[in-house]
Amino acid sequence: MQNNPLKPTVLIITELFPYDSDSFIGAFVVNQIQALKKKYNFIIIVPRFFGFSIKKQISKQQDNVNIYYIRQYSFFLLICRKLGILKSSTVAYINKLLIRKKILKLAQKLHKKYNFLLIHGHESYIGDEAGYIGRQLDVPSIITIHGIYEYHKLGWGEKIMGLIIKNLNKADKILAVSKISLNSYQKNGLSIKNYEIIPNIINKKKLDSSPKNGKILLKIKKLF
Repeated sequence: MQNNPLKPTVLIITELFPYDSDSFIGAFVVNQIQALKKKYNFIIIVPRFFGFSIKKQISKQQDNVNIYYIRQYSFFLLICRKLGILKSSTVAYINKLLIRKKILKLAQKLHKKYNFLLIHGHESYIGDEAGYIGRQLDVPSIITIHGIYEYHKLGWGEKIMGLIIKNLNKADKILAVSKISLNSYQKNGLSIKNYEIIPNIINKKKLDSSPKNGKILLKIKKLF
């Protein structure tokens, strides 16, 4: 799977990307890639849950984009959660530390081949690792946060949110899909000053028809 050597390569790290059984997930990420792939190559690392018979890693090319699906949870952790040996929040915390190592190892290997221009992470728990990975590879990173801090805390616990905040503060820039989302993180330790709010839904026709709004579209493109 060879990329165009004349175009710079962007690494995307996220759970929000379609898979065979969840084709609707991350449609906005796909649209973003489609809009920008004329100028950039894209490598995508997607942690997903696979069945017991699936390999630990699946790589494929789709619409000239290289996608690497890696196993999200180890079977041991899933069994511990199922049997009640470990709490769900504990399993999620351990898994986040383990998945970071998997993503970093793969990203290091791919960086040697593609020399990433940028690392872009989407959403917390997985996407926030872009901040950590970027520092390790010495590559600029952007992280887009989609959800609300309090909602994420209910699902994962305070300990994981501490890791997420640390990763977000390592990024070179934070994007948020709403002011509410950004403020919820800022109230809980997000201190990075380089941020911008860009809603997921943008009416491109209105942007193109208005000189003022056209500048917004230009700002989005300049992020890459």
